[in-house]
Amino acid sequence: MIEKWPEKSFTSPEKTKSGRNLDLQGRVWSEQGDEKAVLKKKVEKLPGLGSRTGACGSARRRMAARGRSDVGAVCRVRQEAAGALWNLSFDDRNREAIAAAGGVEALVALAHSCANASPGLQERAAGALWGLSVSEANSIAIGREGGVAPLIALARSDAEDVHETAAGALWNLAFNPGNAFRIVEEGGVPALVHLCSSSVSKMARFMAALALSYMFDGRMDEVALVGTSSDSTSKSVNLDGARRMALKNIEAFILAFSDPQAFSAAAASSAPAPLTQVTESARIHEAGHLRCSGAEIGRFVTMLRNSSSILKACAAFALLQFTIPGGRHAQHHVRLLQNTGASRILRAAAAAASAPIEAKIFARIVLRNLEHHHTESSN
Repeated sequence: MIEKWPEKSFTSPEKTKSGRNLDLQGRVWSEQGDEKAVLKKKVEKLPGLGSRTGACGSARRRMAARGRSDVGAVCRVRQEAAGALWNLSFDDRNREAIAAAGGVEALVALAHSCANASPGLQERAAGALWGLSVSEANSIAIGREGGVAPLIALARSDAEDVHETAAGALWNLAFNPGNAFRIVEEGGVPALVHLCSSSVSKMARFMAALALSYMFDGRMDEVALVGTSSDSTSKSVNLDGARRMALKNIEAFILAFSDPQAFSAAAASSAPAPLTQVTESARIHEAGHLRCSGAEIGRFVTMLRNSSSILKACAAFALLQFTIPGGRHAQHHVRLLQNTGASRILRAAAAAASAPIEAKIFARIVLRNLEHHHTESSN
């Protein structure tokens, strides 16, 4: 998520996968000696190896035709370098040092080049861009350097690790209205809609839904009026059609976590048991490893007052995931909500007669989560 104005507010791409725990902050490498020199060496392993025309797949075919197999070693070097940069990008200083060493340009070139590469290389290329995009300046640079299109291509991958990581990167990028419009221009809405509706990864579906919610919560509209280009090369897009497609699939995503009987019971009772049942049905355990900042939490709170009932429900669903007791960063998110005075807005959302039942029940659960953390901190 995003970190900006003036503190960070991009998604920290920590994630836990089934059968494979990736606590990425715990994996940040501690380099000895001149840190910038070390980072520069890692970045230098990508250019040339990661040129837009030199994909591993095509290089492998060319070398195989000449009876050479060393391309495998080249691809492994690229994969290890991208993986190292992904790990390093979870430290603020490393992230900026990577960018200063030309890492954004090199990783965008690598992402362009790896369409036919191994899933491992594709995941690490997307992951390194995900990590760098935590910085707003890097996020804007990734968009300006052409990083949106290759991430959309990786989001179309059938490999779960690849499309999940690409979805995280696109979620970060979509926070910026200019990048959001680029995603629309590059055909990213159908790709994100497909992930939102069809991925076997709940995290990929969740992050795709949130990326779509950023793109159509109204902040992109001004950019869309003027386009992101200063010339006539801006691509023609049907924003109304894209918005309808996005909202339809966000709604379907939310309903997939909604048990009608449990919601009816929760709506008819003030007892805690029905809300607990809804929470357990809706919970995405891996989402507890995502860390938001004040700007991101503030955006979801603002979304609770959006004119779209679907976006209201999506915002409440996201806040539910981020505040469930026991989540890695739940207390952090609760403090951010308290700092924004979100309780009043949550109570209004829970009581709104025109709001969908999902938005109202999810808002009640978030309020209960806030009360739980307040009680826990008081003891």
